[in-house]
Amino acid sequence: MTKRITMADIAREARVHKTTVSLALRGHPSIPEATRRRLRGIADRLGYRPDPALRALADYRNGKVSSSHRASLAYLTDWGDRWGWREDPTQAAIFAGAQARAEVLGYRLECFWLGEPHMTHRRMGDILESRSIHGVVLGAFDPRRDCAVELNWERLCGIKIGNLPTSPRMTRVAPDTQRSVHTAMKHLRTRGYRRVGMIVQRDSLNVTSCCWAAQLQGQLLMTRDAPLIPVLSPTPSDDSTAVTSLAGSPAQQVRRWLDAQKPEVVLGCGRVVLPWLQAAGATIPDDVAFVDLDLSSSAADIAGVRPNYPVVGETAIEMLAIQLEQHRFGLPALGTTTLVEGTWCDGASLPTARPSLNRAAS
Repeated sequence: MTKRITMADIAREARVHKTTVSLALRGHPSIPEATRRRLRGIADRLGYRPDPALRALADYRNGKVSSSHRASLAYLTDWGDRWGWREDPTQAAIFAGAQARAEVLGYRLECFWLGEPHMTHRRMGDILESRSIHGVVLGAFDPRRDCAVELNWERLCGIKIGNLPTSPRMTRVAPDTQRSVHTAMKHLRTRGYRRVGMIVQRDSLNVTSCCWAAQLQGQLLMTRDAPLIPVLSPTPSDDSTAVTSLAGSPAQQVRRWLDAQKPEVVLGCGRVVLPWLQAAGATIPDDVAFVDLDLSSSAADIAGVRPNYPVVGETAIEMLAIQLEQHRFGLPALGTTTLVEGTWCDGASLPTARPSLNRAAS
C-alpha cells in the first residue's frame, strides 16, 4: 500500500514547521506569497491530497470554539444600493440558501457591497486580505451595473451565481432556466395542449426571458402538429421608442395578441404576466391556461416550475468550500457551469386537459 503523504512529509522536505505548511496550503496571508508557492509546489510534487476524514475530525474536535472564530466567506454584491437586492425574491432566496449552507459547513457568510462610496476593486481586495477571507461568492449583481470584478484572484477561490458579472470567467452555479421550459412542455403535451404561447417582459438585460423564448421556439419547431405562436414582449406604456403597431398599454397589447393567436396556454413569469392577463380581461383558466416558469412558494393555485433558488445558493457554497479545501486558488482556464433544475408543481391554472378537449367532452 502506498504511504499517504502528510503535511509532516512536506514540512520535512521543505525544512519548515508543519504549522507553516498548514497555513501555506490554506493560503493564509501571514505566509509570504513566495513561500506559499514553494510549499504548494512541493505538495504537488509529493502527491499530497487533503484528507476529508481528518478535516471532519478536526472540525469535531474544534466544535467548542466560539462562532466568532469561524472562517468567513465573502458574498459580493453590486446593486443600486447596499441592500436593494434583498427586495428581489430571487436574490433573497439564493442568499438564504447560501447562508444556511455556509453555517452548516462552519463558515460565516459576510456581505460586501462594491457600490460603497469611494470603493475600488483594489480596495475591496485589500479588505478581503486584511480579514483573511479567501473564498468569494459573486452574488447579486444588477445587470445595469455590469462590470468586470478585478480582484487578486491568484490569492482567492471564487464562484459566481448566475450570469453576472460577465467577467471574469469562472466556475458558476445557476438555475436551469431552459430546462424549466422543457419540463413545462412535457406536461403540456401529456395533457393535450397544442397552441402554446409565451409572454415575457421587454427587457434586453433579462437573460432569463431570452432563454425561455429560445427554448420554447425550439421545442415548438420540433413538434410537428404544434403551431409556432410568436412570443409576445409588450412595450411599456412610457416607452418613447415604442413601435406604433404595438401602441397602447401592455394589457391592450396582450388582448390583441390573445385574440389574434388564440393560445390554449400561456407560459411566463407569473408576477409579471398574470396581472397583464387579468387586466386584458382574460380569466384563468377558463379563457386560457397559465404556467408560471418562475413559481413562488406562495402561489398554491398556479401550475408551473418552481426554481430551487435556495439550492442554487447551497450548491455555490458547497463548491466554494471544495475549492478552498483543495487549495484551488486563481481563475480556472475554462469556466464551468452547474445548473440546478426546478421542480414541477400542479395547480388549478392548468386543467388536466386543454379547454377545447373539455368542451368537446361536454
